[in-house]
Amino acid sequence: FLDNPFVNAYLLVMTIYALFGDDFRNVALGKEADDAFDAITIICMASFFIEIILSIIARREYLWSFFFWLDFIATVSLILDLSFFAEQVFENQVNAT
Repeated sequence: FLDNPFVNAYLLVMTIYALFGDDFRNVALGKEADDAFDAITIICMASFFIEIILSIIARREYLWSFFFWLDFIATVSLILDLSFFAEQVFENQVNAT
């Protein structure tokens, strides 16, 4: 399943979004686009977590490997792209200084 070309193409699109989507939103779109981009980011995170789980099941050497940690940290870091989460975190940092 993980080697299916359609799955790989879908994950490639999700990866490109994860790399550039939030930057595009910040530069080109207003606050009204936050909800749509948050939804796409959540779908992206879910897709990556499913990929991680399936990789653990399908590939014995994957769990705790370099690529496991790379995928896990990259997926978890997407939480900072969620506008409601980032607003809370960065607002608290600004108020603390």
